Amino acid sequence: GLVAAAQKGAVITSEMEVFFSLCPCKIYAVTGSDGKTTTSTWIVKILKELGEDVQWAIGGESGDFPVAGSGKGVLVVEADESDGTLSLYHPSVLVVNRLDYDHPDHFKSEREYFQCFENARKNAGLVIDSESLDMEGWDFPVAGAHNRRNARAAVEVALRRGHSRDAVEKAAKKCF
Repeated sequence: GLVAAAQKGAVITSEMEVFFSLCPCKIYAVTGSDGKTTTSTWIVKILKELGEDVQWAIGGESGDFPVAGSGKGVLVVEADESDGTLSLYHPSVLVVNRLDYDHPDHFKSEREYFQCFENARKNAGLVIDSESLDMEGWDFPVAGAHNRRNARAAVEVALRRGHSRDAVEKAAKKCF
């Protein structure tokens, strides 16, 4: 098995590690206990509305487009933490939504769960924390404070990509 192979000098890795080592584009990963599908979808919609040729891999169904799509620009991924592989991600940008202890079947303690996110933060080039973003001056036509924070994180990605606030606001109005 794997132990014997490792003892003989084989490099043991995961498909995520291989993916990150071979992926030629910038990766924007969206994680958190909740809101990953929604935030990922909104990022893709806004960037596409701004004229970017985005590619994506989103685990949940949004009804807006297929769960995966190809392009030539950045890759937006829904980064699930449930099995701990989030620690293996090395994204250019990591968007972190609200965190609550989850997946006790894999993470035996809250400390272990939150450490997974800390490891992902350390591996990221830039971290956008939806809970820390300034909400003043932003009005999103979505229900719930959590969705307004997710929307704010999505527009923050577009702003960090160099789009003007005016252009981002116009694009966002068409996407929510």
